[in-house]
Amino acid sequence: MLSILLALTAPASAAEVQVVTRVPINILVDGVPLVWDENTGLGVVYDVPAGRHQIEARNLMGKTAAYKEVDLAWDDQIRFEYRKKELWHIGTYKLAAAVPPPVSTTTVVETHEQVVSPGIGVVVSDGHDSVSVGAGVLGAGVVVTDGHGSGVVVGVPVVGATTTTTTTVVTSGGEDHHAPVVDEHASVPVAPVGMDAGAFNALRSQIDKAPFSDDKLSVLRTAVANNWITCAQLGELLEVFDFASDKLEAVGVARNSVVDPQNAFLLNDKFSFSSDAQKAQAYFR
Repeated sequence: MLSILLALTAPASAAEVQVVTRVPINILVDGVPLVWDENTGLGVVYDVPAGRHQIEARNLMGKTAAYKEVDLAWDDQIRFEYRKKELWHIGTYKLAAAVPPPVSTTTVVETHEQVVSPGIGVVVSDGHDSVSVGAGVLGAGVVVTDGHGSGVVVGVPVVGATTTTTTTVVTSGGEDHHAPVVDEHASVPVAPVGMDAGAFNALRSQIDKAPFSDDKLSVLRTAVANNWITCAQLGELLEVFDFASDKLEAVGVARNSVVDPQNAFLLNDKFSFSSDAQKAQAYFR
């Protein structure tokens, strides 16, 4: 029996780190600087492997101002906000377009050869006709004769059919942790929807009651970490904030929880200046 072991293992998909800030600061993930969008103040580093990582904020003099260590899964998107010399954890989400890690498989190929002998038989001949007695199962052999008509068939080993068995064993694999919401009574995925009216009105009331901008943003962060919202709902929430800078920050906080980013134009009239509206739109590109 011949055995051949073939192992095929592919690397897992990569995670993502996002940091938003309104002050000049350098953010590095494992020593790699983030890619910054100056309009939105959002920095991102892509293709982060699963495992533990170091996030560091350094001031313009190169001194460490804030430091975090985080553990990421292959499809995590983790978001921080840098303010007041701290890296504030906004939330950890699942990447909508994440592809599960390829399945690691082991393929075993086994080849079997069947050896068959024809046995031994005797050929009796009168010089004209002959009779083979006791020949092997394949009727093969070598006739040894004395030249007068009598002989012996000596069995020759014969290799029969060769069979090959291929077995593929799944040794590890990924699971799509960002699978769409599925109605157990339906056969097709159900798209996420925004908050229902009652829950949304309660959220708006809580944000409105918060005394300061930081408190309002904190309430919003908590809500969008576990709920989806529509652009129309986000627009209503922006009305609760007094300053354009706070509104822009609210858009950045809620962006990845918006179910209809194609309707981001609905936010334009929530800003007094077109430059601020453009900054808001940049979050959805």
